[in-house]
Amino acid sequence: MFNDHRQMRFFTTETRPGNEIRHISTPGTVLTQAERQRVDTQLRPFSQVLADQRQWVIDHAPFDTVVKLPIMQFVTIGSEEHQKISGALIPFKDPSLTAPSNHPDHYELTDHAMKQLLSRLQYDRKLFDRLAGAGKLNTLNINYLIQTYYNELVMLRCIDQNKVRGFLTDSYEPFDNIELFEAVEPYMDGAETRWDYSDEKVTHLSVTWPSTATEIKVGDVVKTGIHISNSEVGLRSVTIASYVYRLKCSNGLIGGGNEGGLFRFRHTGDGDNLRNKIKAAIESTYMETSKIIAQFREALNKQINDPATYLENIAKDKGNNVTQEQFKNMLNAYLIEPDPNLYGVVNAITRTANQYYTGETRYELERLANKTLQQGLK
Repeated sequence: MFNDHRQMRFFTTETRPGNEIRHISTPGTVLTQAERQRVDTQLRPFSQVLADQRQWVIDHAPFDTVVKLPIMQFVTIGSEEHQKISGALIPFKDPSLTAPSNHPDHYELTDHAMKQLLSRLQYDRKLFDRLAGAGKLNTLNINYLIQTYYNELVMLRCIDQNKVRGFLTDSYEPFDNIELFEAVEPYMDGAETRWDYSDEKVTHLSVTWPSTATEIKVGDVVKTGIHISNSEVGLRSVTIASYVYRLKCSNGLIGGGNEGGLFRFRHTGDGDNLRNKIKAAIESTYMETSKIIAQFREALNKQINDPATYLENIAKDKGNNVTQEQFKNMLNAYLIEPDPNLYGVVNAITRTANQYYTGETRYELERLANKTLQQGLK
């Protein structure tokens, strides 16, 4: 896995260039209280987010190449002694095989791209890891599969001259973060960045607008906006969702689901068509956030006699994918603001997402908060 300056990126409220906070744990891990407090202070204008993304493009010069995989040979790289190996693809020098003249000498696969290659070849990753110390066995196996069974076009998504960050089919339609952010820029006048996360696989951005401030109850103010997420390497669709941010505790809730307010667009088809769909989705989320505000007020009157058991039942629902650790954090979060109603339970989930997690885990918990709100009011 490679490290670039986007990995685990957080920023403070100050907009001075270079005021960057780096966090080196993996996505979904628990943040320390000091780290969480630093992340919570972020409030950057969208223009700075866009400027940073443009700079990333300049620094890393992303490019794509579409080739037939059999013109490449696979080699393992890394330390077999410590069984920490990945791979690289090297274009054949055989003149009888047609390869683009601008190929680098080799393409180094990131961990994610390596997983995608193995998945395409139906070669078990656990087997690959187990055979890490078995000489060239992995190399022989993978090259045999490439030359025998995979004569299809693939897209190699690259940065830094030769690092493959994504291994995808040729039907994949790139729609990168810079294109997404430029597509939503006309709607971002005055937008406040509440959450800005990006690593080598996914990007999340939550923003609100100052003019949307409203009270759920006396002294409990929320603002509304949108959540944007994307993956440049095939892990998720372009996603636009309604977003509600509670100022009292700096917690966010991501809307959408069967009730609407969430739009996913796959990386296929025409890029211009996707841009038009994104603009329509943003306009639709405006209406959805007003519904969530009304549901918050309704949730205040939805009494829950045993909130701990209510949260336990949420955690036990396999469809929610809640871990034991996350459930314990929900209980602790509820005790900070123990309102015996549905609103209190929902806030316990959003507080858990905000105080303990980041990346995809935080996103899923903020989505779970909305699901809990919707189901609790049925």
